[in-house]
Amino acid sequence: MRHSPRILVAASAFLALSSAPAAAQQGPYVAVFAGFDKPADEAIDGRNAAGDLRDIEVAFDNGVLFGGALGVATRETVHGRGRAEIELSYRSSELESLTLNGVDRVIGDGSEVGVAAGMLNLFYDTPQIQDRFRFTVGAGFGAASINHDIRYLIAVPPATGSIPGQVQIAIPTSEATWAWQLIAGAEIALSPTLSLTGDIRYLDPGEVQVERFVMNSFINGAPTTTGTLDSVLNAEYSTTSVAVGLRYRF
Repeated sequence: MRHSPRILVAASAFLALSSAPAAAQQGPYVAVFAGFDKPADEAIDGRNAAGDLRDIEVAFDNGVLFGGALGVATRETVHGRGRAEIELSYRSSELESLTLNGVDRVIGDGSEVGVAAGMLNLFYDTPQIQDRFRFTVGAGFGAASINHDIRYLIAVPPATGSIPGQVQIAIPTSEATWAWQLIAGAEIALSPTLSLTGDIRYLDPGEVQVERFVMNSFINGAPTTTGTLDSVLNAEYSTTSVAVGLRYRF
């Protein structure tokens, strides 16, 4: 049976791609990634000016992560290689539940916590397995901006113009802080210049401060003022993400 030249050329190209050595031996690259984000339960606590306890526990739904990086890989050796990159990312997760002093509270629609981060990452990549597959571990240090957009209700004696029997609390604070992360994953070469990546990331921005406001003036269920500052609290936030991405070597 005779094959047409086009079929032979296509088959040759496919075999060449399949047998090509793994990509990204060395040099600059760009990367993009996206995935799921799951923050640990967040503790927000402290006291107001009168010394009353404000102990808030927040649990989150699964959120999203997306980001990109610009990096460079060192020369490949029998021991693997190193990489350094600058990464920008954003994470966002809505609230699943909230308790105040051990009592469940009603969460306002759209309550979420978002984190924008800029990191300098350093990696070690293992030697390639069958010219295609390798593991990678790394760590990063940089800065993060945590945006707490949280609203919930507490039961109190009715206030004029308020939701009957309720006062709304808001924690709308955004604060920048130092952050660090750990990364572990794997890479599969798709071509001499393109790789598929997958990893697990743990990000810890440390402790930040948030402001708790009381809003008791409403029209049609919506607050009419920015509220009265009740307390400045400490918040401990950290999150784990699972991401997949692509890495392209120039």
